[in-house]
Amino acid sequence: MKTNWLSSNSTTPPWRIPANERLVIKVAQHYLKNKQVDKAVTVLSKSARRGDASGLLLSWLARADLQAGKTAQALAASRLSIQRQPDAYDGYESQIEILFQNNQLAEAVHTLNRAAKSLRPDPPALVGLAGLYAIYIKAQPKDAATKASAVALLDRVAKMNFSSSHLWQTVADTYTQVNQPKKAAAIYLKLLSEQPEPPVVRDALHEKLAGIYFQVDDKTNAMKQLEAIVRDNPTRYPEPGFLWANWPLKTTNWPRRPTITKCPSHGPQFRRGLL
Repeated sequence: MKTNWLSSNSTTPPWRIPANERLVIKVAQHYLKNKQVDKAVTVLSKSARRGDASGLLLSWLARADLQAGKTAQALAASRLSIQRQPDAYDGYESQIEILFQNNQLAEAVHTLNRAAKSLRPDPPALVGLAGLYAIYIKAQPKDAATKASAVALLDRVAKMNFSSSHLWQTVADTYTQVNQPKKAAAIYLKLLSEQPEPPVVRDALHEKLAGIYFQVDDKTNAMKQLEAIVRDNPTRYPEPGFLWANWPLKTTNWPRRPTITKCPSHGPQFRRGLL
């Protein structure tokens, strides 16, 4: 029988105890999911008044305040989150989200660089930060210095020892977003050679490799990836020529491509639970 943590027969439900942060955050996430932002802010604020409130809880208060339109309060909560736990990702993530929304890009870059220096060497957190760098670079593609910082961060992660194929794929995807196709291709190829991925994931990896090879005008290797998709899906795609004929703009100027299949998507907190 599942416990209903929103309503309890006890005089004081567990989630109303401010120190029970895990449950407070869970209840707040439920409220946010159901567009009950004011209730989320209320329950998080009560817990955040404690002197020992964690950076994680404060980061969720920042997110809830932002959704409630309380930008100043959200920024204050995110700053306190970083102050409490300067080596944790959550405070930086919430603060950068606020700065992006306010178009405070210079301050966002400062926060990104501070996070890159301060975060503990946790692969999911560093990959999450690299993803935030990629969002900024998409908006400011001429900022070569910040792009170099993002690439350096990804290079740092790529030297770490972790086994999550999902996380490795996210590293490769982020390399692609910061215009490092060769490094991305190397990871995709490694995943295909070493990991027993499900067919839907293998198709997506082959597709991404084909896209990279088309972008650098390497039609030979692009065709090999299409052939691999056909080999794994003989009934769906009778021959690679069919995919080739229906793949538009096979040149270095090719900006978009059709989606043959999709990898599992991830949300803002995609880094959690990957390892």
